[in-house]
Amino acid sequence: MGEQDRNRIIKFIIAFSFLFFLIIGRIAQLQITQGEKLKEDSLSRRLYTQKLTASRGEIVDRNGTTIVGNRKCYNIYVVPVEHQEAVKDGKANLEEDAKKLSEILDVDVNDVKESLQKEKSYYRVIKKDVSKEVVTELKELNMSGVGIETTTARNYPQKSMLSNVIGFVGKDGTGLEGLEATYNDTLKGEEGLLIVERDRAGNKIPSKQHEYIEAVEGNSISLTIDSRVQQIVDEELAKLGESDINPNAAYAIVQDVNTGEILGMGNYPTYNPQQGGNAPSETRKNGVVQFNYEPGSVFKLVTLAAGLESGAITKDSTFNDPNGYIQIGNHKIKNWDKKARGVLSIQDAAKYSNNVAMVRIGQKIGKETFYDYIHKFGFGQKTNIGLYGEEKGLVRDVNTLTNLDYATNNIGQTIMVTPLQMINAVSSIVNGGNLMQPYIIKEITDNNGNIVQANKPKVLRKVISEENSKTMRELMRYVVAGEGGVSVANIPGFDIGGKTGTAQKAGPSGYAAGKYVTSFTGVAPTANPKYAVIVIVDEPKGSPVYGSTTAAPTATNILKRILLQNKEVDLSSVKKEKTNSSEVN
Repeated sequence: MGEQDRNRIIKFIIAFSFLFFLIIGRIAQLQITQGEKLKEDSLSRRLYTQKLTASRGEIVDRNGTTIVGNRKCYNIYVVPVEHQEAVKDGKANLEEDAKKLSEILDVDVNDVKESLQKEKSYYRVIKKDVSKEVVTELKELNMSGVGIETTTARNYPQKSMLSNVIGFVGKDGTGLEGLEATYNDTLKGEEGLLIVERDRAGNKIPSKQHEYIEAVEGNSISLTIDSRVQQIVDEELAKLGESDINPNAAYAIVQDVNTGEILGMGNYPTYNPQQGGNAPSETRKNGVVQFNYEPGSVFKLVTLAAGLESGAITKDSTFNDPNGYIQIGNHKIKNWDKKARGVLSIQDAAKYSNNVAMVRIGQKIGKETFYDYIHKFGFGQKTNIGLYGEEKGLVRDVNTLTNLDYATNNIGQTIMVTPLQMINAVSSIVNGGNLMQPYIIKEITDNNGNIVQANKPKVLRKVISEENSKTMRELMRYVVAGEGGVSVANIPGFDIGGKTGTAQKAGPSGYAAGKYVTSFTGVAPTANPKYAVIVIVDEPKGSPVYGSTTAAPTATNILKRILLQNKEVDLSSVKKEKTNSSEVN
């Protein structure tokens, strides 16, 4: 072998050795410094990961009747890598498949094409909640890279019942308003996870790496609501709303006076929760906790109760009304009926809703003491019932009150409350004097039926004595049954007591001319109260506009129907009902 050949061999060996060590070095670098990352990248290209949505918990009434449940529905998804492989193999056509899917699912063809062309993607939903007919049509096509998943969506078997309280969920299943929002974490459950290893074509590899973590169904909520009572409330509010009174809105609550439980809670107008956020915002409002209003004469129950409990008056007190008005500084506070009643008993002061008598009671109580009772009854603070968007009303600082402001407080003006605050105070006035914690959630259970949380009646504080509570019940019965009282609420055979309210509606710059909020709160049976009801009518139409003519008929119909339904009235004593009504404020 010549010198020249030997040199070539040596150069070849050197070059080969250099290349060999270069390759070995690169392999070592990949294995040592980038091995884990490359392994993860390779695995991620083979692994298909899908979150499994948990079924939301149900919402039922106190007897187990489903108010909000779930229904089976179908989502259509694509596996882009699978479809792309089929296109490469000539088994699918991007343009044709995108067009077919667009037509069947009624979605934009460009959106479908974009989804099918998504690189390295194993899962992409292109249409949610499709019909069974669509599912059948897609199955018949047997299109590569197109899948159908079964899931659940919210179902409302009672239609619009309690919708303003329940609220709704968004497209992603998250609660957006009402109890669905407030208790979203309770209802939503825990997502599951499915991980499957696939081959180059996107097919599942048998016996390869996979993991399945089952989704955990959300907890269910049992309400204190009685759907039979709720149906009565909804029907009576609808009659009111569709009558000649034609209010801007109306609200009603039925409460168990002894436990604080909410048995019915209604709004008019209402909406179909299936519409969700597409329904007008005003129809979705839960006015029973969000509507701040001046209560008017219904608040005189608070004035009377505070007067009795403070010792400023007794059940034998009398009041002088010689002129039909009372002078406060340069202002005259007139009786709503402009009548001078002369000497009045406490019973007649309540029956005639006499402003002069109420202001005189307030003067005897004194500002500071009266405001102590306002706060004891729960005004100016949220009830903490746990409902979405609850307001706390508006109670002025006692130190800023003028004598005129204070006098108008005594008759239910210059103070704002919510319907829930008002009925809860009334319940305490008639139940022996206990202010109860109002509640609407009876219990929460997990998907195995185990009780996670249970609410029980809770006394917040004693506000008035048993004796004064009994006197207040007698006064409320006299208001309804006494000669010249709220005769429309006096139904023979039914032991109902109550109080009306009519207040001019407050506007941005004073009171709005011709706009009123009327109300009636009633309790039954008065001798031993179980139910309290309040009906609020926002801007009723027609004339005359009084609580007795607009709110009282609806409230008493609700009470009457509940008593009849629950067989809590002696039918033999029920006589032909009176149809006349007097104009009591």
